[in-house]
Amino acid sequence: MFGPDSGKGSWEGLNFMYDRVRVGTSDERDERVERFINFFREEGCRMVEMTCEEHDRAAASTQFITHSVGRTLGAMNLTRTDIDTKGYESLLSLVENTTNDSFDLYYGLFLYNPNATEELERLEQAFDQVGLRVDVGVDVDVDVVLFRSLTRQSHPLTARRSSESCSSSCTTSCARVSTSKRRRRTRFYPTLLYLFLSIVIYNRQRC
Repeated sequence: MFGPDSGKGSWEGLNFMYDRVRVGTSDERDERVERFINFFREEGCRMVEMTCEEHDRAAASTQFITHSVGRTLGAMNLTRTDIDTKGYESLLSLVENTTNDSFDLYYGLFLYNPNATEELERLEQAFDQVGLRVDVGVDVDVDVVLFRSLTRQSHPLTARRSSESCSSSCTTSCARVSTSKRRRRTRFYPTLLYLFLSIVIYNRQRC
């Protein structure tokens, strides 16, 4: 359950999943399995017994998503600044942790876990939901600007100034909406396409 970066200092507290299969019924076989499991337990691993199917479902929503987000952020070439927040530092640590692992690991997480595709689809849907909320917020802002412009026009002291600024305000607001709509169509790089192209390039390099 853990790679060389996570376990390079100590295995203390790190998860080790195992599933007892084809052990047999003899006492000798049971003892052999226990000796194997105890080796990792004595090293401090947190032993978690579950079926392989349960492991794949859990790993897709934790390990695979973590690596997907980390590698996507890594492709953005994020760099440190003089005003890094704690959250941004956490993202940089995530990028460093995931990209230090070989692409073989990430490739295997996707190829051999039948739940990985479903998690990628959920990730893309989540991106769309966030983008939709942004678009709704922009539309509300435009409505407020238009309302205020019309209100100022109705006041005799501000009518002239409002008529001059209304056109500019409306143009700016509509431009924001247009830009937002256009950005919505291209903002989030299609996750499945990105992963597919990465795998194709990787396979060509190996050949």
